[in-house]
Amino acid sequence: MSATTPRPAEACPSLAYLHDRLYIDSEGEIRWRERPVLNRHDEAWNRLYANKVAGGLDKDGYRRVNLRCPDGKGRYFWVHHVVWTMHYGAWAECELDHRDGCRTRNVISNLRRATRAQNQANRGTFKANTLGVKGASWDAARGKWSAKIVKVGKRYQLGRFAKLEDAAEAYAQAAERLFGEYRRAA
Repeated sequence: MSATTPRPAEACPSLAYLHDRLYIDSEGEIRWRERPVLNRHDEAWNRLYANKVAGGLDKDGYRRVNLRCPDGKGRYFWVHHVVWTMHYGAWAECELDHRDGCRTRNVISNLRRATRAQNQANRGTFKANTLGVKGASWDAARGKWSAKIVKVGKRYQLGRFAKLEDAAEAYAQAAERLFGEYRRAA
């Protein structure tokens, strides 16, 4: 399951459980609430976790938190889905996109519903991209920069250009046309 794919709502913790255990601070981080002290375990828990940022980062850079589900088992949930649920009162039934592309910035104003294609359009450049420009590559056979874009598996050749900046601009214009507000040119 990707970081954006939602779980069925019946397999997720209730809204009451979330509000009982967590709160959202002024920076949009979710934090553990202090528990009522009923025994020494609650005291220890409060010393270790109360008012601290909940969860940690996964290998892809998304913040996750372990929460108890209706079946009694603990499962990891992406914090952006938890923030969405706590704000809107229901688990998202679609993917969620970080508007600015920052996977750890989970303030509600940075989250929006998205289709898989829209979410993919808002990706940054790949790690192997040494140019820092999306959609452009060097065509050694022709001695020019080539610009391409992909939408829902269909590849569009945008042309070949003498300058990298022109290839980048062709990609930016195509991204605006194809993806609108979900585009990310670089």
